[in-house]
Amino acid sequence: MDGIKSLSEYLKRIERINNDWSVYFSTTKPWYRGQSDFDWNLTPKIYRFNGNSRFERERTRDFILNASNFHHYVYESEFESMFSMQHYGVSTRLLDWSESSLIALYFAVLDYNLGKDGVVWVLNPWTLNLITFDSWTVPTYKHVKLQKYLLGDSNDINRVPAGKSPVALRPNRATPRIMAQKGMFTIHGKEQTPLNEFVDKHNITETPDEIKLVKLKISSSSKLKILRELYVAGITHSVLFPELAGIAHEINFKYSSDYIDNIKSPRK
Repeated sequence: MDGIKSLSEYLKRIERINNDWSVYFSTTKPWYRGQSDFDWNLTPKIYRFNGNSRFERERTRDFILNASNFHHYVYESEFESMFSMQHYGVSTRLLDWSESSLIALYFAVLDYNLGKDGVVWVLNPWTLNLITFDSWTVPTYKHVKLQKYLLGDSNDINRVPAGKSPVALRPNRATPRIMAQKGMFTIHGKEQTPLNEFVDKHNITETPDEIKLVKLKISSSSKLKILRELYVAGITHSVLFPELAGIAHEINFKYSSDYIDNIKSPRK
């Protein structure tokens, strides 16, 4: 299957999915996740390397102890610290999703020199939670049933959560990055199967309740073109990373040969 080659083509595909899923009158719209490599699974960073999850509790502890030096937000729960950790690059059991299809596309094309087709995953979180959460809802992180997905504060040597299968949840958007990126999350439990493989396995059974997950290929050769189209549409690095580092990245790209040398001259 050929990959998507333009922003307009992408938007048509997104509109088709929304129509097929009849979500326009739903209170929960699809979630989107962009990845730079089409072949990557939906696996949380902490489960991508053998043994990497052993020190999850220590990661959380160290982050909480040091994060207060950079902002005044007080983490009132393990989930709140986990959301912030995820957005600043610490390995967690979370996967980032966005309510914006354009933001997801941005992350799929950002690494345009990788030489790989990108991907945007489209998920209906209601259909996931109907199977894994036993409820037609996407709860906030404070829901009591989600506590089994945390390690807790006890000194128990058991370092795996009680929760098993992936669940979609709504975070508090306490940091500028999460707010700007319209962040949502799925969280894995102790089962390390990639989310896409979990969905495929479920959907081949005879159950009528299908988990809706679509994979859109983004053409490698069109990544830079699409990134430029997103910049024209106002989806830029400083918008998604509202901080000095985001502004610096955006300035460097706007005045790079990759950006400027690919601008076509207007027709006479």
